[in-house]
Amino acid sequence: MRSSILITMASMLITLPVFGVVPEASKKPARSGALKTTITGKRMEMRSKGNVVIFSDDAQVTRGDTQLKAQTITQDKKADMVTAEGNVVFKAKTEKGEPLNAQAQNMQYYMEKQSGALWGGRPIVSYHMTGSTQPAVLTADRVEFDRQVQEVRAYGDVSVVTSSVTALGAFARLDEQNHMIWLDGEQGQPKLIADDKGKTHTFVADHITVWMDRRRIQLEGRVYGTIQKPE
Repeated sequence: MRSSILITMASMLITLPVFGVVPEASKKPARSGALKTTITGKRMEMRSKGNVVIFSDDAQVTRGDTQLKAQTITQDKKADMVTAEGNVVFKAKTEKGEPLNAQAQNMQYYMEKQSGALWGGRPIVSYHMTGSTQPAVLTADRVEFDRQVQEVRAYGDVSVVTSSVTALGAFARLDEQNHMIWLDGEQGQPKLIADDKGKTHTFVADHITVWMDRRRIQLEGRVYGTIQKPE
């Protein structure tokens, strides 16, 4: 049997054993500008005087530590951009050498800027962040990321799941530079579920911030929550 404690307030700061600390990677990946881009596929079609090239049937892009696979990949040479369609699988590394993996039905990726977007089929992103022993797994209707500023943004029915925290909302931002996950409640209050030594904390608020390196959670604006614990 479990007992419950109801909490209602304007703001709240709590500290939980949310993440274990792991050492940062010491070796950074090579800069994108010094790398060669290779695109392959079983079929190739050229358009716009060769400025647009379409690769299909097991198409693949490789550039340094970045790999993109899809049924069809269209290269826009002038924009230095590729558009992938169908069973997209994306693998890369952050500036600190930690893995970033993603799956979706569609993707646009700017090679030099190292930024892009995923949509279709509920994109899934597995993103290792400093201070976490396990990756945060993010799902949403649309995901945008920028490897240069080390940021991932998610829109629409967002879910962020870690080893001990589940965060739900309409928008989320994963910020590697500041080691944080931020959820906004402009389109409905985000929700946080956390486990602390057998206690289940469930909160909703206008804004939720999780600092991964500090093991802290801040709740701001119309905070409402419960803490359940075994009797």
